[in-house]
Amino acid sequence: PDPIPKDCPARPGALLLVCGGRDYADSAHVFGVLDGLQPIAVVHGACGVDADRPQWALLRGADRLADAWCTLRQVPVIRVPARWSALGRRAGAVRNQQMVDLYHPGLLVAFPGHLGTADLVLRARSAGVAVWKPVAPSPSTPQRFAGRPERDA
Repeated sequence: PDPIPKDCPARPGALLLVCGGRDYADSAHVFGVLDGLQPIAVVHGACGVDADRPQWALLRGADRLADAWCTLRQVPVIRVPARWSALGRRAGAVRNQQMVDLYHPGLLVAFPGHLGTADLVLRARSAGVAVWKPVAPSPSTPQRFAGRPERDA
């Protein structure tokens, strides 16, 4: 994975917020990045899980990979699922703002994703949270699906 930027505000022991696409599957990249950062805890948005009916086995994408890393490394994880059944399409944005406001992370690590990832990146930056988008080695970068717009900044 990318080396950790020298100006990265997250030092070992920081609380990290992690996000990325629901289809992101590069476990080596996620594990390498998190191993390098050595967070005290990880917060993620529990992609694939409805807060009103939580079934953790439904975790998807970068959130599932970060959750697995936490389990293997015995690092506390804070899962913040959206209330999809109660709030509909706006649930993801509401959840994203809550994660920034409630947890005050030292750094947002944004793995490749789409609209939800871009939304969280904007909200984190607006709140003064540093954002790092580590770039995966090309062979393991997942292909974009045809017809899905590229909107991440």
